[in-house]
Amino acid sequence: MNDIDTVKLRGRLLSVPRAGGIFILLGLGGPALAEDHWLASESGCRVWSDKPLEQGGVVRWTGGCEDEKLSGTGVLTVLAGDKTMVRFEGEMRGGKAQGPGTMEMTTDEGQVLYQGGFAGSLLDGYGVLELADGSRYEGGFQTDKPHGYGVYNAADGSLYQGEIRQGLPDGTGYDVFADGEKYHGEFQKGQRHGEGILLLPSGDAYKGGFRDGRADGSGVFTDASGTIYRGTWSAGHAQGTFTVTKPDGSQEEQVWKNDKRILSGSEES
Repeated sequence: MNDIDTVKLRGRLLSVPRAGGIFILLGLGGPALAEDHWLASESGCRVWSDKPLEQGGVVRWTGGCEDEKLSGTGVLTVLAGDKTMVRFEGEMRGGKAQGPGTMEMTTDEGQVLYQGGFAGSLLDGYGVLELADGSRYEGGFQTDKPHGYGVYNAADGSLYQGEIRQGLPDGTGYDVFADGEKYHGEFQKGQRHGEGILLLPSGDAYKGGFRDGRADGSGVFTDASGTIYRGTWSAGHAQGTFTVTKPDGSQEEQVWKNDKRILSGSEES
């Protein structure tokens, strides 16, 4: 087991996309919004935003107006010169997006598309978010963050499918990296935590406990040759006595400390 240290998981944490930093207008900047701004459309009716309108920007709305705020179903367009920065189609209540809608945005990286639910101009409910780099998230949202159950496909081919809480994997999920590493099991606050199965590109595999993103507790490590190690890990390190079963079926006891073998059954005599 020369490479038992691979069970440390290399410190990589999964991130799922957040609306903050992508959605500038319509309040799509996360729950901790800095300021309130009411942007006037060409007709004088206002729409809420957490950022001011850029100099020379134009706001157009095709729907109704109630108490000087956008209301009802329509199309909202925000222009900077001859460039469409935001296009929203759906329902407005009190100047904020509410219910199902579609929004397209132009960012420095390219076009972003969201189709799904809104509440108070925040992403809320079921939706599909397509980012400029080709990444795609489909699933639940709550107060502008992925929440509930969702599937995230990154542009590099990596994937997360499972439970999410406030933008982080939390609960049971399936995690695949572009290099072929796979994990199926429990997450807590974005880290592998609980029981899980880790399959490494090298052909090695680990099944057992995880804590704070690293192997921890009882587990079974099987290397690519078929040798099986049953024992205990602590903070990602092999610690204590391991029962080792070789491909030919023979067994021996080995003692490990900080991923280094210090004693085997053949050495005891």
